[in-house]
Amino acid sequence: MKLLLILVLACQEDKPKVLVDAALEKESARDYSGAIENCNQAIQLSPRYPLAHLVRGRAKGHLEEFESGIQDLTRALELWTPPDGKETTDADRMVLAAAHRHRARLRRLKGDLEGASSDCEAGLKHQPEDTRIYVERANVWLAREKPAHALSDLSKAVDVSSNPGPSNRDHAWVYMHRAHVLYRLRSWKESFEDFRTSLKWNPENPAVPYVWVWLLRARLGERMAATKNLSESLKGYVPRESDVWYTKIARFLVGEISGADLLDAAKEANLESTRRNLCGAHFFIGSERLLRGRTSQAIESFSVCLEIGPRSLNPYQAAEAELQAMGVRK
Repeated sequence: MKLLLILVLACQEDKPKVLVDAALEKESARDYSGAIENCNQAIQLSPRYPLAHLVRGRAKGHLEEFESGIQDLTRALELWTPPDGKETTDADRMVLAAAHRHRARLRRLKGDLEGASSDCEAGLKHQPEDTRIYVERANVWLAREKPAHALSDLSKAVDVSSNPGPSNRDHAWVYMHRAHVLYRLRSWKESFEDFRTSLKWNPENPAVPYVWVWLLRARLGERMAATKNLSESLKGYVPRESDVWYTKIARFLVGEISGADLLDAAKEANLESTRRNLCGAHFFIGSERLLRGRTSQAIESFSVCLEIGPRSLNPYQAAEAELQAMGVRK
């Protein structure tokens, strides 16, 4: 009987972790509401479980519930911070840095740039070589309209990711992020080079950089050659699950499917995935229209992209930059 009681108690103690693990899987599948529900259950069982608050806060951020998400991340920081006199371990510093980074993102998207900057500084104190914090701080600088500072932080992220330890995928991710920033700054050639470097470091997931490389080459006056190369790359290509949507965008760019077909293909069972896909579809349709000189139609597509969101997506931010360049304020 005593052994049975011990086993029951052990299962009860493990249940919050099992629920958070399930939440992480749902978050990865973009089922953010499901992830939040799992975390709610975990917190009900263990109110002081910091990881449940962290994951719930991050999931709320994806649903643009910024204030509530910030509250969760603040609670996670409170619960994970060691009490006075207790040494902060490397594991503590890693989690605290992540919580500050996620809270910085939500504060930035909410418009609290001072708070976002403070979180980035706090995160770097815990993890001075966390490339993701430098990238987030670059996003804050961009929101403050200080692109030189943003590019400086992104260059620092590139340097840090070159050190022994980070994987090729981490290195590729940093280059890709800088490429997106350079695109929004209309530095076409520099953005093109960063996307190509990203592809070199992570050739296993080529679809995302492929479509941006096509777009940049088209902006640089090489549309026909870009279309030929992208068409050849698509022949026999079997995309990974994460690349399927961008492969559809690629087929639109080379003329294999229409804009209407792309919008139909954007629809998925998961509503959040559909929303993200539609945001991207309207950006690339607008970009293709702009390349053809159909400015008014391009403005319409970019505007729809901003109406759909979410604002954290690269296509959203690129559409916003295009409208600003054309003197259209949203």
